[in-house]
Amino acid sequence: MPTPRSPAVVLSQHRVVAEAPQKLNIRCALTDVFVRNVQVSVVFFYEHKLDTTALTCGLARVLGDFAPFNARLRRRDGEHFIECGDTGSRFSIARSDSTLTATLADLDDKARLDLVDVVDARRCWSGDPVLAIRVTQFADGRSALGVSWHHTAGDLHSVMSLMKAWSRAVTGLHYDKPLLVEDRDDYLNRTLPAADGVLPNLRYLKVVELLKLAAYLLTKGRDKQRITLHFDQDELERLRATLQSACGQRLSINDAVSAHVCSVLSSRDLKARDRRLSIAVDYRRRAGLPENLMGNLVTSVEVGCEHGKPVDKLAADLRSGVDNFADRYLNHHANLRYVQSHGGVAKITRFIPTAIDPFSGSLLVTNWSGSGIYDIDFGVAAPSHFVAAGSGPLPWLGVMHEGFGNRGLIVELEIPRAVAARMLDEAGIREIHRYRAPPVRLSEVESNLSWLS
Repeated sequence: MPTPRSPAVVLSQHRVVAEAPQKLNIRCALTDVFVRNVQVSVVFFYEHKLDTTALTCGLARVLGDFAPFNARLRRRDGEHFIECGDTGSRFSIARSDSTLTATLADLDDKARLDLVDVVDARRCWSGDPVLAIRVTQFADGRSALGVSWHHTAGDLHSVMSLMKAWSRAVTGLHYDKPLLVEDRDDYLNRTLPAADGVLPNLRYLKVVELLKLAAYLLTKGRDKQRITLHFDQDELERLRATLQSACGQRLSINDAVSAHVCSVLSSRDLKARDRRLSIAVDYRRRAGLPENLMGNLVTSVEVGCEHGKPVDKLAADLRSGVDNFADRYLNHHANLRYVQSHGGVAKITRFIPTAIDPFSGSLLVTNWSGSGIYDIDFGVAAPSHFVAAGSGPLPWLGVMHEGFGNRGLIVELEIPRAVAARMLDEAGIREIHRYRAPPVRLSEVESNLSWLS
């Protein structure tokens, strides 16, 4: 039995100030505004002790180049801005009397949050830094690195660009600098095609609907549970091959596993209903934008998941949506027109993205695979484990990323507690892992993780 986890004790807290800060006043684009109250938190685990002095010096070196993360947020005259300059990043060091093994074994939501200095998204609009780092040193000489940031500053692609630069800077290596634009809204308006045939992925809420959503957030919206599903590489290949054969077209592993998870969730739901599967897509490459562009260059591909729809058809529809992304889902201009026709950004609280509308049966999965999570080695060794931390504002949200040790895939879902219980009962697990063939190749540590399904 692993040693029971002890809460970490924070030993020190300070600000990391950029060596060469840039004074910029970045005007937000519409997507930045939609995530104005959203923070994202993740944890990297390492099999060695992180050098906090080297980390602090490396972060100070890169922070000025990645100015949106060296910033505070401001609202002026109905506009939203990222004020970059001398804000710095919070940096804290904590000590845990538990080992890494014991911590991983008991890694519920509370334990994950214990490893992160969570950014308060609303306080960032009053001057708090948009980035917070926490290093936790475990009793066995291993470490965790918790990273929390305000979503308005940038998406995961932006953060991972910062993380890769930070990792290289710690060892004195050259790193790639980002592309910063001071008016994100104007840049996207000029750069992205009009795409007149693309529909918005927003819905304007009438007063009654707004009140209904507020009531949901205070009641059912809070009754959710995280479940973590692990798919090994052989299982993924078997799943993709089966669905490809059934639908007769090429699928990616992400197409296959997304459709499979949504299909199982639909079958294990408390009542039969039509759903929508939404996949968050980084559209930089698909829209011909520079890969090093900082911001929130993300929208969703959405396909119908009608009750009883064959999973191979769902996967094929998802592949078609991704392949035809520019013609169907590059909706920056469509969303702008829709918002302007319903009162503009001044009424931003009246809009909800269809991908997270809890009343439409939507499941939104954000794909973090391929982002380089296991490249963040700080010149010593790659992370051994990685997890999301914190909780979204609503259920029916998920993230997908590489499995532990960069093997297979993990899908983490936040879903209503009653549905989670059905997903994790014997029948649910059998359905989730119907493409798994023993033996499952898990390390000794992972085989003891009761929360890993």
